Amino acid sequence: MSESGHSQSTMYAGRKRRRRREHEGSAGGGGGSRERDRERKLWNASPQEQILQDDGSVKDGNIHKTPIILKPPSSTNVSMPGPTVPLAGEKPVVLLKPRVPEMLLKNKAVNSSDLTPYPSRSEKEGQRPTQPIYQIQNRSLQNLASSSLPESIGGSARLTPPEKMRFSTKLIDDHMNWCDSTIEYLQEHTDFLVVGVLGLQGAGKSTIMSLLAGNSFEGDQRQYVFKPQSHEIRERGGYQTSGVDFYITQERIIFLDTQPVLSSSILDHIINNERKLPQEYMLPHIYMEMQSLQLAAFLLTVCHLILIVQDWFIDLNLIRFLQAAEMVKPCSPLPNIDGSSSAGTSNGSEYYPHIVFLHNKATQEDFSPENLQDLLCSLDSLLKHSNLKYKGSVTFKRHGIVPGIQHGFLDSEVNLFLLPHMDTEQDECSSKSGHGNTSGQTFSLLPGYKGSPGFNFLLNKLRGLVFSIPRTQLTHATLTEKNWFHYSARIWDSVKKSPAMAEYARLLA
Repeated sequence: MSESGHSQSTMYAGRKRRRRREHEGSAGGGGGSRERDRERKLWNASPQEQILQDDGSVKDGNIHKTPIILKPPSSTNVSMPGPTVPLAGEKPVVLLKPRVPEMLLKNKAVNSSDLTPYPSRSEKEGQRPTQPIYQIQNRSLQNLASSSLPESIGGSARLTPPEKMRFSTKLIDDHMNWCDSTIEYLQEHTDFLVVGVLGLQGAGKSTIMSLLAGNSFEGDQRQYVFKPQSHEIRERGGYQTSGVDFYITQERIIFLDTQPVLSSSILDHIINNERKLPQEYMLPHIYMEMQSLQLAAFLLTVCHLILIVQDWFIDLNLIRFLQAAEMVKPCSPLPNIDGSSSAGTSNGSEYYPHIVFLHNKATQEDFSPENLQDLLCSLDSLLKHSNLKYKGSVTFKRHGIVPGIQHGFLDSEVNLFLLPHMDTEQDECSSKSGHGNTSGQTFSLLPGYKGSPGFNFLLNKLRGLVFSIPRTQLTHATLTEKNWFHYSARIWDSVKKSPAMAEYARLLA
């Protein structure tokens, strides 16, 4: 036997004799101290001389193999090639891949380029997921899955119908300030038409604009998009519309209803309610006239068509006012919306809208061929030096609306249109129903002679002629609806600060 084996047997024999003596001495006394000394010696022994029991105590014995101690892997070690093993007492993390709806997979609405991996929560905590997790970007799966239309499922965006306006809103308030709330109804369309209106107080501007916008003359006037003049306001000689009202139809036609021009009720309101007038307009009547000129110059620059509403033959003051507005209107086209400067058109001409004279509340005598000829000739002679487009758009001669007027009878092609009273048909029906004899009942079945077609017929004709006006460009560049809004805001600001307006007000004083 080797020396190591001999020394080991000798050590075990000495240990047995010591345990025997300690066991004998423990029977006499001082067993507690001896037991502690024995345990201390056992723990100081080599690992080969110790065996761990199940309860955690140390038991000596012969150990022929070196024990292997397993340590838990460190939380920072994430470079293990195999799947991670969860620690004892820790719940396993379950990683799920979001399901793509089968309807989208069938229609190939989700492309592989739209699936991009993103770091999961487990990666942030130090664990690597067993499979990648994807998130669909720039695409709403819920909206695509809920839609049943093949266009939206295929990925092509379908145009939603624009929001319909029920009533008009303010574009310029009663203090002549610009309002920005109107832009929410505008879109990026270029095929739109702007129709404005000018006229004296009580001529029926708001009513005509509401009828053109789609309201029926037989319906309730309280439901009109432009609120007409109420009976109480009419009795005290007041006005209904203040500033500029805005309304846009589903056909992308913009209507601008303005307050009455040269109105005595507005002058009375300025005298009684305006505490301080602008410095350049020291007198109330000058301030009233300059407000009217500012609105007229604004419409002459931003509208495709302007209706000049009058309720009697010809108002010479209205014609002079229109010529003054043409003189002080700002030059157009202005610089671009993006700020780059530009000159006028190639031929140097300015933009001028179409002008239509609308004779409202016309009587039976106004529709006679002789009176129509006199009215057209008078307007032509008064506007022969004007640059406004007042010919060739809406004429009785070209369209043959009024019966009995031959094609070559009317010489002039001035834009003139006549509308009778709205309540003409109702008054005739009520008068015919009052006849009690047989002949009256017989004649009540026949249409009465009014000298002109009915109001509804003429209104539909006017609506068709107005909507068919050529939609020329307001500037050298094509404008969308939102660009037109910003362009109009700049025009209104330039009109209020125009030196030509200030010089004209100084001449009036």
